[in-house]
Amino acid sequence: MPKVSIIIPVYDSAKYIRRCLLSVNSQTLTDMEVLLIDNCGIDDSIAIAEAFISQSKREDIAYRIFATPTNNGPAAARNLGLQLAAGEYVAFLDADDWVEPEWCEQLYLAAKQNSGCQPICNYYRSTADCESINRKGQCENMGKSIAKADFFSLNRYELLGIPWNKIYLRSLLEDNHIRFQTELSLGEDLIFNLDYLHYLTDGFVFINRPLYHYSVGST
Repeated sequence: MPKVSIIIPVYDSAKYIRRCLLSVNSQTLTDMEVLLIDNCGIDDSIAIAEAFISQSKREDIAYRIFATPTNNGPAAARNLGLQLAAGEYVAFLDADDWVEPEWCEQLYLAAKQNSGCQPICNYYRSTADCESINRKGQCENMGKSIAKADFFSLNRYELLGIPWNKIYLRSLLEDNHIRFQTELSLGEDLIFNLDYLHYLTDGFVFINRPLYHYSVGST
């Protein structure tokens, strides 16, 4: 069983997909699988991904590409990834974003060391002109342990309603049939996280480091 399944929806991301996969290939965690979900794009994203994978020397990372029958948005693509994932944990990455080398390892180790908690990390906001740490002043003052009842503070600091700064125990997702709501075009990530939160016993573990680069407007 892979330690982590990384699910990446891919839709017309030819400009960014190589940067994304380079950051995945640089991960310090070993024994992972990467599921690229082709969401019926019309550019060369998948061809670029296939060429990258063919040249990858990471034998401990298994890359797999699947296609959705129709483009029903990122929620449906992520759900297909969840259906196909085999890892102990699941992480999400957007094709126009990229991650720090320790992204997966830090989240994975925090999960293994803190049973019943969900690890969560801070992130960078990246635009064409600059990059800044999300809510730097407020997040610097947050403690490592965050009670389940204090999820409002995570939402206030824009840490809760996103899937890619967290790691999820796949068995918990499967046992409780937690999926993204495909009929929604807004807020489906937040609902997914709140559904998962319902089954946590001990809240969150906050990794006070920005490990993810979120492209605002796709830089």
